[in-house]
Amino acid sequence: MVINKSTVFKAAVIVVSLYILGYLDLVMPPGNTDMFRVICGIIAIVLALAVLCVSNKGPEYKRNVKFANLFFALYIPIIILTSVLSVIWYKYKLVSALAIIMPYCFPLYAYPLVYIFSMDRSYERFTKVIVALVVIILSIKAVGWYLYNYRGVTIFPNLILRHSAEWVRNGVLRVDVGALYGVALCYLLSKFFVNKKRRYGVLAAGMMLFVVFITQYRYLEIVMLLCALLVYLTSTDSSKSKLIRILILAAMVIAFIALGGLDAILASFSVKNEEYGSSNEARVLTINYFWETMNPFQHIVGLGFVYSGYSARATAVLTRSSTLQYWMEDIGILGGFFTFGMLSFLIYVPLFYRSVKACVLAIRNKFSDRAYLTSLVGYMILCCIMLNILDRQRLFDTAFYIALISYLSAMSERQRSPSPLLEEKINR
Repeated sequence: MVINKSTVFKAAVIVVSLYILGYLDLVMPPGNTDMFRVICGIIAIVLALAVLCVSNKGPEYKRNVKFANLFFALYIPIIILTSVLSVIWYKYKLVSALAIIMPYCFPLYAYPLVYIFSMDRSYERFTKVIVALVVIILSIKAVGWYLYNYRGVTIFPNLILRHSAEWVRNGVLRVDVGALYGVALCYLLSKFFVNKKRRYGVLAAGMMLFVVFITQYRYLEIVMLLCALLVYLTSTDSSKSKLIRILILAAMVIAFIALGGLDAILASFSVKNEEYGSSNEARVLTINYFWETMNPFQHIVGLGFVYSGYSARATAVLTRSSTLQYWMEDIGILGGFFTFGMLSFLIYVPLFYRSVKACVLAIRNKFSDRAYLTSLVGYMILCCIMLNILDRQRLFDTAFYIALISYLSAMSERQRSPSPLLEEKINR
């Protein structure tokens, strides 16, 4: 029995996904996080190289991976430069350097993912498996959250108490949504609005309620609602239906503003807000601190990968007081700027520009999966403002963003283009 390469890639990505999503936390004791990060990074490199060495990928794969190649042509050199500078500046030892740097290899999982989609001739077969894993782990978290807060029973502490028992809001423990939330939510929303399948809508609603009641992250609530609106607007071809939907949404927006909803959102991000003011002020202080810390050269190349606990120099940079420290993860996309400096524009700007361009073309072409592509790009960009896609918590998600956008944009272009034979004749 011969096992094909696509099956091996699927198995490897699923195993890594189980770790990233937190399934191992259900059965394993805490610790060894750095070791697993290094292993996952090594697997990403090995799989990417394995894909590049496959000789029979076919012409379709080359088109499907074009978007990913353009991203990595800029991303990889910048990561290598930043890694070298970080080791020099912060005196990281080999083990610490690997633990810090290897997660930045996670986006390389985009290569085996695009290969899987290409061999399956569909992104859905494998994406459905990933969505199922996300929904199941969120269900487990929801049960654990309920038992902890309302029954005084602690199950799966490594999963439920990942941030700490002090991560509380409105009197209850909060639980993070974890990895691949946007990939799964946008998929379920698109299938609900496009295919009109109720079960997808129920699952999407459950994921959104998880954010509202369990994670209680106000910015993510805004992002997921905007993504739902993107799916709603792009899920129909009918001009009449689009006009009606736009009018309904316009009326809802006007009513929302008139009733003070916008003012309430803006006030929640103010440093004077009673409930959120302290966390907002901490973010402002963090931004000012990192900006003042950078020297002229670092404005170009950034502060590098600076993580507390891995070296005395890095810890000193991030120390705020005897009990507090500065966190780049708290300032969203600005954390990417302080990490990579002006070089960050070479990563974010082309990625976002090409992604939006792919969405516009997909809508013009009336591409069948435009709702998923548009909502996924919207989620990636909007979420990145406050939840940087290039920090260690979300780099695995970035692999799926790159792979799905790369594959779907190629499918959209192929739908518009003539057949390969006719295209070859035209080019001649």
